[in-house]
Amino acid sequence: MNTKSKSRMPERINVGVSIYIRKGEQSLWEDGIFQNCLYLVMLFMRSPRVKRPIL
Repeated sequence: MNTKSKSRMPERINVGVSIYIRKGEQSLWEDGIFQNCLYLVMLFMRSPRVKRPIL
């Protein structure tokens, strides 16, 4: 067994969050799921494991 193995952080990943946009006018704030998606992307932006969050 190798006792000198180094602990290294795994490669950072890109993360995509998808939401359905319907035709016509709509606001990001009209539905809770849109808000949750935005907050999830904001959380991924602070994660050291995520290279680039995409909404």
